[in-house]
Amino acid sequence: MSEMNEEFDKAKAMLELLCELDAGKQSAEKKGYTSSEDVRQYLMKLHQDTIKE
Repeated sequence: MSEMNEEFDKAKAMLELLCELDAGKQSAEKKGYTSSEDVRQYLMKLHQDTIKE
């Protein structure tokens, strides 16, 4: 792959990432944020459920 193609792919990936981050920010502002404690509890439960299986 040429250097120009690599730079294009990096720029494209960065643009996609920024668009997704912006969509997440807009969603959180519209629907509300999830607290870090709620996220921690959810992940702990998810982890415990996978151990049981």
